[in-house]
Amino acid sequence: MLDWSRFQNLTGADTEKFEKLCRGVVRRNFGSLGPLHELKNQPGVEFYITLNNDHPRLAKKNETVGWQNKWFSYKANGELTNIAKQQIIHSLDKTKEHVSHINHWFLWTHQTLAKCDQKWFYDLQSNYGFTLHLWNQYDLDELLSGPALDLRNSYFGELALTNEMLFEQHEKSIAPIKSRWLHEVHQRMDAELRVRKVLGEKEAWDTFKNIADDLDEVSETIESSINKPEYSRWSDELKVFHAHCVNLLEHCEIFNKDISGDDIKDVMATIGGVDSRPKLEFQRTLIQLRSSNLPLSLTITNALAYIKDIKNLFRSAIELLSQQFIAIMADAGGGKTQLAVELTVQTPDRPAGIFILGRSLKKDMTLDDIAHRFTFYQKQVNNFEALISAVNSAGERSSRRLPIVIDGLNEAQDPREWKHLFESILPVLKKYPNVVLVCTLRTSEKGYENYYRPNRRQRYDGREGRAQQSLPESAFEILSEGYGEGLTHKAIADYFRFYKIKADPFTAPLNFFSHPLNLKIFCEVTNREAENEIRVPHFPSSIYSLFREQIDHTANSVASLTNLKQKYLVDDVKKAIYFLGECIWENNTRSITEDVFRDKAKFPLNDWDSDMVNLLAQEGIIFRDEGSKKFSYELTPVYDRLGGFIVAEYLLGKNSGESLSEWVTHTDIIEKIFGEVSDQHPLSQDILHALVVLIPKTIYREQFWKALPEDYQSVALALTPLIDKNDICLETLDNYKLLITHDGLSKRDIEQLLTLRYAVEHPLNAEFFNEILFNLSAADRDLSWTEYTRSQSSEIISALKDHLKNIKSGAKFNSETIRLRMIFFSWHLTSTVIELRDCATELLYHVGQQAPGSMFELTLEQLNVNDPYVSERLLASSYALSSILVNLPECRDAVIKYGENLYSKMFVGNASNATSHLLAREYASCTLKLIAFHHPNSTLNLDQSLFQHPFPEMPRREWGCIKKDEEEYSRYNTPFRMDFENYTIGRLVKDRRNYDYSHEGYKVARCNILWRVNELGWSHDLFEKVEESIESDRHHFARSRRSRIERYGKKYSWIAYYELAGQLSDDSRLESYDEARFTTDIDPFFPDHVKTSELGTHEFLSDESMATKDWILETEIPDLSRILEIKVDDHDWVLLYGFNSEESKKLDRNFYCSLDTAFVSEHCMNQLKQYMAEKRKIEWPEKYSSYSVYSGELYCEVLNNVSGDSEVRVEIGYKTQTYEQPEVKFNDEIYIKGGTFEHEVPIVDNVKVLSTTFNYYWENPGSSKESTNRLALAPWLVKELELRFNPSEFIYLDKSGDMAVLNINFKGDAFSNYRDLLYLRKDLFDELNKKLEIMPIKHIAGEKRYAKTENLGGEESYRRFESIVP
Repeated sequence: MLDWSRFQNLTGADTEKFEKLCRGVVRRNFGSLGPLHELKNQPGVEFYITLNNDHPRLAKKNETVGWQNKWFSYKANGELTNIAKQQIIHSLDKTKEHVSHINHWFLWTHQTLAKCDQKWFYDLQSNYGFTLHLWNQYDLDELLSGPALDLRNSYFGELALTNEMLFEQHEKSIAPIKSRWLHEVHQRMDAELRVRKVLGEKEAWDTFKNIADDLDEVSETIESSINKPEYSRWSDELKVFHAHCVNLLEHCEIFNKDISGDDIKDVMATIGGVDSRPKLEFQRTLIQLRSSNLPLSLTITNALAYIKDIKNLFRSAIELLSQQFIAIMADAGGGKTQLAVELTVQTPDRPAGIFILGRSLKKDMTLDDIAHRFTFYQKQVNNFEALISAVNSAGERSSRRLPIVIDGLNEAQDPREWKHLFESILPVLKKYPNVVLVCTLRTSEKGYENYYRPNRRQRYDGREGRAQQSLPESAFEILSEGYGEGLTHKAIADYFRFYKIKADPFTAPLNFFSHPLNLKIFCEVTNREAENEIRVPHFPSSIYSLFREQIDHTANSVASLTNLKQKYLVDDVKKAIYFLGECIWENNTRSITEDVFRDKAKFPLNDWDSDMVNLLAQEGIIFRDEGSKKFSYELTPVYDRLGGFIVAEYLLGKNSGESLSEWVTHTDIIEKIFGEVSDQHPLSQDILHALVVLIPKTIYREQFWKALPEDYQSVALALTPLIDKNDICLETLDNYKLLITHDGLSKRDIEQLLTLRYAVEHPLNAEFFNEILFNLSAADRDLSWTEYTRSQSSEIISALKDHLKNIKSGAKFNSETIRLRMIFFSWHLTSTVIELRDCATELLYHVGQQAPGSMFELTLEQLNVNDPYVSERLLASSYALSSILVNLPECRDAVIKYGENLYSKMFVGNASNATSHLLAREYASCTLKLIAFHHPNSTLNLDQSLFQHPFPEMPRREWGCIKKDEEEYSRYNTPFRMDFENYTIGRLVKDRRNYDYSHEGYKVARCNILWRVNELGWSHDLFEKVEESIESDRHHFARSRRSRIERYGKKYSWIAYYELAGQLSDDSRLESYDEARFTTDIDPFFPDHVKTSELGTHEFLSDESMATKDWILETEIPDLSRILEIKVDDHDWVLLYGFNSEESKKLDRNFYCSLDTAFVSEHCMNQLKQYMAEKRKIEWPEKYSSYSVYSGELYCEVLNNVSGDSEVRVEIGYKTQTYEQPEVKFNDEIYIKGGTFEHEVPIVDNVKVLSTTFNYYWENPGSSKESTNRLALAPWLVKELELRFNPSEFIYLDKSGDMAVLNINFKGDAFSNYRDLLYLRKDLFDELNKKLEIMPIKHIAGEKRYAKTENLGGEESYRRFESIVP
């Protein structure tokens, strides 16, 4: 019989467990008769099947059978309680109402009902149109056999695993490596997030909720607009589209909880509904809404983007949730074990998974042998499927997918043996959807290749590469690439806090610490006990110097122990580790048996407390695990990197008497490190890395690569960045440079060099990296470095933003590293990830303020880079920097010197860096104009006409043109897309209509640009693969949640476009639209957006005591005194300009009001007073808006035409005016009569006023930055008060450095509730009155109306008000 006590001991409510058990039993026994239909909160029955064949126990073919499973509490006499009976009747009624097609209704209980209850139940039959049946524990016992036998074991037998049992088993499994797991400092990397998505964890799929919330918001807006008059003609289409949105949102709800194995089929079933389109084609409707200029068009555009995102997420979910065998691959030190433990550890809402050490997988083992290692209820698990079944049931009971993780598959004795075993288990896994089998394993050197290019550098087939051959062909591979730059900052902070280490985070080697092992070892070596805080002045460049410190620490620690029966010297401990290295090398294994080590080291097992093996294990040098034979143990270095180091130290010690070139060329050295896989040592990579570092450190400046046979030299030479800076000779440096030049810049090269980029005085720091990148062609650089930054763009952007945040908060970079940082940041300007390039530009501008001389020097140097993307943005940053520093005494000379260099390098007749690039040249030209304006004496020796349009002496490029036969080829494989080809190139040509591709001027411009694109290095064949990748990313991530990325063809096209635009501009061949600039990109000063606060209660809508109609028709202008003057920070402030908008749907009121302050002379004031007394029609001047001036140019007269002069227009009378009207005919009939006519025209007097503010507006069409719209002070006012303006923070300071202006911005709960107010400090306001003998005047204008559109209409639905107040 069934052991119900064991069932009840399982985690979870008995009711839920019984329901899940019955569902599993039905699925296994009767699943072949038809699909099991089940919905969350299914009314009446938990699940049902429509039979595709007769079944004697259930029903006939085509009949539907449903089950209601009940775990009741019974009366003392065994009868049903009244509550239980009510539940049964309720379920029957719900079935009749919602699942009326049911033919057979089964009530399944865990206990046989009393006879009276059975009679009561069957008597209900007459009330329902389906047959009633009773099942009980005997039916369950009978059905828990055959296909459902696993459920008997996992609910009632030896595999009925409780959470406590799984926790205890997990603790036992991780015990050997627990010291390597630090939960307190764990960082969730992208790879872990993907695995957790496969496991169905709700938090991992948060993106669904975020986008669904966005879609829900716009969907509500669409629904509320359906009945509005302006959308009546599209109401049917809007209803259909809204229903489509609602349908998608319902599908998304499944991700509001953890996804169990049983839920996966529901996710799969949704794809049809998700991929469906609205019944009506909506694109035409959207076009009509746009052409009608209706705001809902933007809402729908956003909705379509959210829908696309949701569809892409569903496709991703289906791909990931269908996986049950995952391989996580990471480099040595990549945090595989930390991740494996985190995935399997018990959490408050999930039981522990199964953790298995890969190194425990011995030769000729099977998966069943793994299962035999697990014991539950004092019984060994029979086979691997039984283990999977038990875990599956535990997952099913907790509504979670649970992982079985094999950590370090590459550490198995022969990893390749496991491939066919894993392939055999894949069909078994399909039966257990709540189990995911995860293997972690180490990547190989071969994994690091150039982007989109064959890797020509000679590599060797490492054993780790063959470890990947242990995976089934269908394994889902996830590559874990370390922390990434953004997460590395957080990891460093967390580790340093945990280990109590104090250091300058800006000088930390980010790439070195992006490998979790490196960061952990550094912290352990630096402050192992973490009792007191330790300050660190510098950091290592490789982990091997840390290992030496770790070994020294271990030796000193053991030697200092005074309570041991056997005393040890420091040399005794080092000798033991030496013999450990010898055994590992000679036995060609990762691990060695304890007996072999004791025989070699002569350390017999006596007192365990004093035993050397025990002491080395306690010190974290080795693991001591049970061996394959009874009572045997194996010793393994705790990290492969440490194992390689120990072996390398042994080899160096053993061969200390020989010359390097003799012993490193021995056959066993070559075979074990570089030979065939079957001959290679399991730690070959780690030994190689250690020898590269340790040889020049041990044998004065000898280099491993030089001593090797020629065939293997490049392999060792490629690892040069691992060597400490004092151990690298010039010959190694030169040859390493040649190697990269010859083979191309690989991902491994980049990652190694990035580790050293800020290392002061290191020969491979950013200066070296700069030289490497500088000497590459633009195409080679983009296909290696720029592609690397694209692959890491999210992390890099996050890191750049962290730098920006810190610098804006006052942080200072180390003066020794600031040039290195500028160099490194400058190379991010090659990027086609728009946000990344913008962030790097802004960061350079801010970093440059700490060392302007270095910034100017770098800009001048990088003018020689063959990628104009770099020089253009450096010139932009340096222009902005010059603007804010030009009048500071300590910086003036540096700015002037920079300008002189720009003049000679870019504008004179023999200029070496002349360019017609419209943006780059303008940044340089404006820099010189700025200097000439502020310091005219400094430019007396310069011909100012040379750096002003049309730049008469600047050398010009001779533009080529694609040949006729090449043009057809280029049209087929063009770098252009339709918008760029039509609209963008079309702007360069006068008198051309859109889509007129036959226009001669257009054809020449297009061919010129195409020629230059090819000259820059772009070709379809070279960039095809990477362009496809970018296009694929665009399709997959429709919204800008990931930064917008441009193709390389687009990048080179933009460069050519701006260069050609400059040349055409010089020849006066560009069409002008009265703009100060033909085209713009970023504002290089990166002005901050105004900070907003929450708008509280409504102040100008009155209250319910007054009827809305009375409120509207009230004639008095609202009392605005509460905002006209305010007191903040002990200062009085006077309003210069304000706009206030308030709305309440509840009160049905909408109010807006603008307040504008100007100054006038006494004479003009008297004129206005007279006109107001005469009730003349007065028109207040429209506020001036600046659209094409950078924020830093607003108060430099030579660079803009912003003025505060305005005129108030007053109609003082009318006069009669005659005019001639020509006759107009239509179809021979007079349409407009011709002749001489008269009409009345107003007589106007314009009264001069001085506006105090204007609108600064900057649109960023090609940038990641949002457009800027700020209120700014009029230039005359800034000049008169001698205010200083900071264009980045958009603040005004007086001569004492105190705040002169307040910009207060409030936003409410709705779009119509906001307030934008600009105040001037009152003492400054009063100073203006006295200084200029002018008087302030305020213009107040606004409207009161109904808020609900259905109430608008007629003169009484709104009331405008306007007044000019002296």
